[in-house]
Amino acid sequence: EVQKLSLRGKLLDKMHSTPLNEALHATIGDPVSGLRGELMLRPIKIRHYVALMQSKGFAPERVLADTQIEPADLLRDSMLVDLHQCQTVVSNMIALTGNPGLGFEVGRYARMTDLGIAGYSILSSGKLRQAVKLWISYSNALVGMLSTLHLEERPSGRWVLTISEVVPTGFFFNFSVEEVLVMILDLGSVLIDEPLRPTWIEFSYPAPAHEELYFRYFKCPIRFNAHHTRIVFDAPTLDRPLRSRDEELNEICL
Repeated sequence: EVQKLSLRGKLLDKMHSTPLNEALHATIGDPVSGLRGELMLRPIKIRHYVALMQSKGFAPERVLADTQIEPADLLRDSMLVDLHQCQTVVSNMIALTGNPGLGFEVGRYARMTDLGIAGYSILSSGKLRQAVKLWISYSNALVGMLSTLHLEERPSGRWVLTISEVVPTGFFFNFSVEEVLVMILDLGSVLIDEPLRPTWIEFSYPAPAHEELYFRYFKCPIRFNAHHTRIVFDAPTLDRPLRSRDEELNEICL
């Protein structure tokens, strides 16, 4: 309760300076078109990557090598990064660590509070459905994926999240899928206060060399070379109340 009051106070202070919907947009942004029509993203995800690699002892300059991005650039509100820069950063991270399955570790590194006001709005949602829909609304900016998330609900209570590429991104799509699925399972477990376990998952790409990590992390039947990339849940249903629900705080966030 003390933590909730503290969060309310911080968000109310923010409201006095700027409308929270504007603050939310300023925090996470949206993908936009560059001069040549390519998709551009806010640097929040690159900042996240740099912080993780610094914790492993790698200097930001090494993580950002060959991107024309300086560490100070990531702090500018007007900064945008393109797909090639994102791919280069991920390639650098994998080369520096020698870990082709680094996407899994990156996903485990994420915390709900890293998402700013959007994270608080998800945490304070009344039910799992609202939290999932908020995640979908802001997933591109929050996760840095040049992809879309689509939610399908079945009468049985089963729900399915499908991940589709907006533009072809090669290996970066695989890395991003690994990252976002681990984030969904870890952060989802925080929301429902118990492990969030998928019924099965299928991927639209071939099994990678680190295939064993998929079974270690997801602990469910997995199929590669499928028509779609999607994760399926039978429990809990989307009507599941969240332990962190807070109607007042959620109204402030939204």
